[in-house]
Amino acid sequence: QSSMIGLFSALSLGIAFCLDLNNPYWVPISCCAVMMGKSTKHVFIRGTHRFFGTLVGLVLTWAITVFHPSLLIIAIYIVIAQILIEYFVARNYGIANIFITILTILLAEKGYEIQQNVNSFILFRITDIVIGSLIGLVGGTVLYNWHFRSMWLRLGKKIQNKQIGR
Repeated sequence: QSSMIGLFSALSLGIAFCLDLNNPYWVPISCCAVMMGKSTKHVFIRGTHRFFGTLVGLVLTWAITVFHPSLLIIAIYIVIAQILIEYFVARNYGIANIFITILTILLAEKGYEIQQNVNSFILFRITDIVIGSLIGLVGGTVLYNWHFRSMWLRLGKKIQNKQIGR
């Protein structure tokens, strides 16, 4: 299972680099977040939550940054987002993802710098999430499909036997 997640994570990062995306690291993050479901159905639910939660989070982040808040106000938004993440993450991943998006953007992208070109930043982020989530959906489907899973396990055993010398 972990090798399959690693394979799709690496594939998603490779695709992000091939497409020369602005922040390629968001693609494998989305891919892994979606693949962490416990069944095919759960993978699709996580993918939906990831996409729509991120979309709403991006709209809210845009609303926050378009008014050029001070660094103190950004820090307050970060604290509020962290509190709401802690509250919602165990209750509803989709709602938590709204605040996860706000928090990660304000932290990782230095919220003050986003204000310079917020519209293109939002478009780049949506692109990254869509690509990563789609790859994660394919990866989750393959991961929980018994036919693909048994083929993957047989391939792993063949490789392991060749390394041991059997």
